Amino acid sequence: MRYIRYIKSNIELLFWAISLIALALMNPDVEGISLCPFTMLTGYKCFGCGLGHSISYLLHGEAGKSVAAHWLGPLVVLGIITRIYTLVRLKIIIRRRNNAKE
Repeated sequence: MRYIRYIKSNIELLFWAISLIALALMNPDVEGISLCPFTMLTGYKCFGCGLGHSISYLLHGEAGKSVAAHWLGPLVVLGIITRIYTLVRLKIIIRRRNNAKE
C-alpha cells in the first residue's frame, strides 16, 4: 500500500524520468511502428512526428541528427529536464517543511 501511495504522489515525475530513460535506450536509427493517431488514420506525418527520434538522437549525443529529425527536440529535452528538476525540488521543499513541523 505504501508503494502505491508513493507512485500516485510521484506519477508525473516517474512518467518524465521513465520516458527519458526509454528514449535514451531507444535506437533512433531504427524506424518502428508509429504511435501517432494522425499518421495511423491518414498516412501523413503530423507536426510532432520525429520528435521521439530527435530526443533519442540528442540523448545519444548527436545534436545535428536531432535537429534534422525535428527542430523542437532539443527544446523539448530542455523542458522535460527542467520539469523533472522542478518536481524534485518541490518534493525536497515539501519534505523539509513537513520535517520542520514535527
